[in-house]
Amino acid sequence: MKNLLVIVDMVNGFVNEGNLADKNINRIVPTIINLIEKAIKGNYDIVAFKDCHTIDDEEFKIFPKHCVEGTIECELIPELLKFEKYMTVIQKPTTNGFQTQQFKDIIEHNDYKNVIVCGCCTDICIYNFVKSLSSYFNDNEIQTTILIEQHSVDTFNAPCHDADFINRTYLKQMTNMGAKVFNMHPSQEKSNDCQCL
Repeated sequence: MKNLLVIVDMVNGFVNEGNLADKNINRIVPTIINLIEKAIKGNYDIVAFKDCHTIDDEEFKIFPKHCVEGTIECELIPELLKFEKYMTVIQKPTTNGFQTQQFKDIIEHNDYKNVIVCGCCTDICIYNFVKSLSSYFNDNEIQTTILIEQHSVDTFNAPCHDADFINRTYLKQMTNMGAKVFNMHPSQEKSNDCQCL
């Protein structure tokens, strides 16, 4: 059985520029690159979600305008572009990439041992995706493990939205849903270690 690496919304509009960008999210880029390199070496499937909205998207009633189709905000950050040829890139007009038909086709027609999830934002797009993926596996009695490297997900800092606190809180929430959080950097704080990569 193969593994699947899912990279969520590592696009300019959440990292480098725009109404919802937070350059602090760059701190997870080295770990994500490490995961991508391991995935390529291990012949994993790789999916990269790119947030992409129409100019009058309903989501803009909830969030500030961001990642409008045709803008640089919808594109992968420069550090990941060299890996794009190894990825199935899926544009998503929603906070939950699981809802895209392209991803549903992938997950329904492949048997995966592990699905490794990384990217941003931990409490929105990552959380919604993992929740739906976990429900799908449970409902269909599929024995696939969802894995999250704790230094490969991040969220934005804002008033009343402390990124470090939110990350810890939502990693615990996803653990409670059955995901396994691991740490591939032994010199950093230990978590539920997993030698899957």
